[in-house]
Amino acid sequence: ILKRRGEIFREQYLPGLSSFPRTRELLERLLADGYELVVASSASGEDLEALLKKAGVADLITRKTSADDAEASKPDPDIIEAALSKAGCAPSEAVMLGDTPYDVSAALRAGVGVVALRCGGWDDQGLAGALAIFDAPAQVLDLYDETVFARSVAEKK
Repeated sequence: ILKRRGEIFREQYLPGLSSFPRTRELLERLLADGYELVVASSASGEDLEALLKKAGVADLITRKTSADDAEASKPDPDIIEAALSKAGCAPSEAVMLGDTPYDVSAALRAGVGVVALRCGGWDDQGLAGALAIFDAPAQVLDLYDETVFARSVAEKK
């Protein structure tokens, strides 16, 4: 069933997907500020690679974790913990960017602060527990100097 689900996703849904405006620009800003970008996705490894290529950000992401790296899917923290391990990072040193209640829950259960995005289709109530909630990547970028990302960089200086 999982194999067929992946085939259907890649054949019927992936071709129509695109990234949200300024997503790449936001990731480039995070990299410029010294963040290491690690993806923690509940997608299969094959689907994750396809999604990152489709979003035009595959070259920015050096470390990835997928459903292939964890026993359980979000909201269990397994994938977040695998990402932390790959980054050699303590939960208190990480900030996650997510767009579903499952992302928020998994991050919090792993001890990681999370910034949430409404563009995943969820409202503020569904994203409760996040450090901050923004509409989309472009808004994070527009207000970047007021975000936990900028504050963390300033505290390290």
